[in-house]
Amino acid sequence: MQELRELPARVAGVELQILQLREEMQVAFSAIRSELHEEVGGLHGRVDGLHGKVDGLRAEMLGIRDDLRGEIRAGNQETRDFMRMLYEHQQTNIRTIGEGKKGRKR
Repeated sequence: MQELRELPARVAGVELQILQLREEMQVAFSAIRSELHEEVGGLHGRVDGLHGKVDGLRAEMLGIRDDLRGEIRAGNQETRDFMRMLYEHQQTNIRTIGEGKKGRKR
């Protein structure tokens, strides 16, 4: 019987402990949310900074690409000019050889 009389007080004690635990958990979760909010804000700043760096690198790479294209075009033109000069030189040599053969037959 004594235990039944103590039951309301014990239940009230457990209820108080649950309420205290609930308050502690709310405070802890609120602190965690605040920390996470700060961390996420910091990460957003870092990501924005990286976007700026990526944009700078992209612009630099596009400049390098354009420079390389210009150098390749110039190299291609030099090659075509050289090939034309070799062709013309070869044609001259063939004519000279042909003229030499005609001169010997007479």
